[in-house]
Amino acid sequence: MSGPRIGLLADIQYGDLPDRGSCRFRSSLQRLEAAVEDLNLRGCDLVLQLGDIIEGHVDRRAADAAAAGETAASAPTALERSRRDLEAVLEVLSRLEAPLEHVIGNHCLAIPRDELQGRLGIEAPWRLRRVGQLQVALLDSMFLSPLGHEGGPTRSEEEQQLLEAHAGAPWALPWNGAFGAEQLAWLGGVLAEGGPLLIASHHPVLPAAARSAFLAWDHEAGLRLLEGARAPEAAGAPAQPIRPGLPQPGHRGAGPAERREICS
Repeated sequence: MSGPRIGLLADIQYGDLPDRGSCRFRSSLQRLEAAVEDLNLRGCDLVLQLGDIIEGHVDRRAADAAAAGETAASAPTALERSRRDLEAVLEVLSRLEAPLEHVIGNHCLAIPRDELQGRLGIEAPWRLRRVGQLQVALLDSMFLSPLGHEGGPTRSEEEQQLLEAHAGAPWALPWNGAFGAEQLAWLGGVLAEGGPLLIASHHPVLPAAARSAFLAWDHEAGLRLLEGARAPEAAGAPAQPIRPGLPQPGHRGAGPAERREICS
């Protein structure tokens, strides 16, 4: 008997923004439409959106207004622009025929966390979803992060301790985040129960899965936890994800997408 079919989408990073390097922000929606069509044809039991659903805007109202011949007061704020981008992506994702679950990435937190979780239907930062005999652990590698707070970046005591402990490490960067001790303890309990398990998060814990700058702050603690239990599939570093925000040569809605470099 075959197992469940899980579709993966990573780093959609749509934004009403000019292209930058290999990132094609505006055309991301067209790539996402092709990905949704492909996933519907495959008959997935569940689709996971693995974070960075939007690129997110910084506040450039004065410059943008001047370019458009407007006043800064009348120009949309960065948050308003990010909200518009999110709604555009969610409209395309609403065409998926399979159930959809989200995890949060760093770019997602251009929108305040509480608001974002409400729009994405995230009831708890970490949670389990069962698909047949398979359990899917949905983790939040940005649970500890200065991003996503109302009123601007703030840093908790645990976040500060993690950054100090990893000072100088290539992953100790302000746009990354961490699972935190409470979440990892919860995952340890899930692992102890046994049974088929798929773990999904935005940041990987396996150093070979990404450049060091893209690892979770506490990826080493997460990796020790997994190595002490068993070797589940780590969807935080998926094999052949569809990354709609980046060029996918040869992808026309059927067949696997090419794995490409992610946008930081």
